[in-house]
Amino acid sequence: MCQGKPAQNVKVKLYDDDRGIDADDLMGETTTNDKGYFENIYHKCADGLKLCDRKFTIKIKDNYVTKGKKPSKLYDVGRMELEGGFSVKMSSSALSGIRILDFSRVVAAPFASMILSDLGAEVWKIERPGNGDDSRLFTPPEINGQSCYTLGLNRNKKSIAMNLAHPEAKNLARKLATKVDIMIENFKTGYMKKFGLDYSQLQQINPGLIYCSITGFGPDGPYADVPGYDVIAAAVGGLLGITGPKGAHGEPVKTGVAVTDLATGLFAHGAILAALLHRNKTGK
Repeated sequence: MCQGKPAQNVKVKLYDDDRGIDADDLMGETTTNDKGYFENIYHKCADGLKLCDRKFTIKIKDNYVTKGKKPSKLYDVGRMELEGGFSVKMSSSALSGIRILDFSRVVAAPFASMILSDLGAEVWKIERPGNGDDSRLFTPPEINGQSCYTLGLNRNKKSIAMNLAHPEAKNLARKLATKVDIMIENFKTGYMKKFGLDYSQLQQINPGLIYCSITGFGPDGPYADVPGYDVIAAAVGGLLGITGPKGAHGEPVKTGVAVTDLATGLFAHGAILAALLHRNKTGK
């Protein structure tokens, strides 16, 4: 089964390659170097060693909320005023009062919003009508007919189904975006733009919005339009090349769990917290 349909009825675009990419290939790959993912480290014991440098970047638009000027609809009584003109609701939970609009599905981005919900954030999860999140089809195991995978990754979240192709649903989604602090999505590059839900459009109606977009290969570069999945990232990143009984000298082997998905979720939640701290300190 794929996306709720028999696999033979699903059309997919395949990319030919006779092997997985190993670590040496990755180090010399133009895209990773151009994006500044690696830094040359010089040491007497390891001259010219390359280490992973940048984990994520935060871009700030000029049209931001300035100090002392905050969207009134986002805040209510019982919040603590912060230096940057923002406020948080007083509570024992670290992120209590923070609202998240979550359009993500499967593993990577839902894992990020799961951690944030564990920290007290209120997460509004948007799913497609019908099958909902793809992970609902990840069975067994299941409890009362529901995927344990979905129940685990989406605990503490409030979920509704929404068909963004419908004008009323699109307008509702944009209205919800004005009432949250953070939005998360992990669709293919450019997908949200056609619904008026990309950052450049939402930032105009919610200047203080923190927008986390997770794509296969980033929003720019030669692979920007190529969709990504855990096993693809593991292959391109060289992880499959060092997994298995023979390590880097054997055939590529898939890891037992979705390592790159989970790592992506961890980095994403860290980036969101960093952006939230920056916004609350500076108002930008």
